[in-house]
Amino acid sequence: MTVDCNNIPSGPPDLQYTNGETGNCGISGTVPGVQTGSAGPCGGVIQYTWTFTDQCGRTIQHFQTITVTPTPIAQFLNPPPAFEVIECEQIPASAPPLQYSNGQSGACEISGTVAPVQTGSAGLCGGVITYTWTFTDQCGRIIQHVRTLQVNPAPEGDFQNPPGNLVVDCNNLPGS
Repeated sequence: MTVDCNNIPSGPPDLQYTNGETGNCGISGTVPGVQTGSAGPCGGVIQYTWTFTDQCGRTIQHFQTITVTPTPIAQFLNPPPAFEVIECEQIPASAPPLQYSNGQSGACEISGTVAPVQTGSAGLCGGVITYTWTFTDQCGRIIQHVRTLQVNPAPEGDFQNPPGNLVVDCNNLPGS
């Protein structure tokens, strides 16, 4: 059978056996199963084996294979746009962590938050800032979101109240 990680059996049940006879010719009872393999949120294969040998040396066996499907990979919840052009005064101090989830619960749940790594810089003259959020789950699967901010330079400055041109004779030269 195939199950998800929330439905992994805790172990093999005892299995009953009988030859359908009664009295001195009857063979019946229960035998415990033996588990090999393992599984978890990343999937896996478990095999149960039941073996019984009767008084006459005859052996019967039954095998059950349980395939566990991996839990779905997580996704970032409400990630910001991948690219944005902003003005100098809009440069953020940092980017917030992003939440991720695979929408599952119990043993199959993968959720949390991850902080970004910032590369690049921007300031008065503009620039490019890149934030990268990366999460690797316990199964080795990677999700990543990259946001690039193209920062426009600040507007060029203008002189405020500059003095106008003057025409003076040499006796009235301004000092500065």
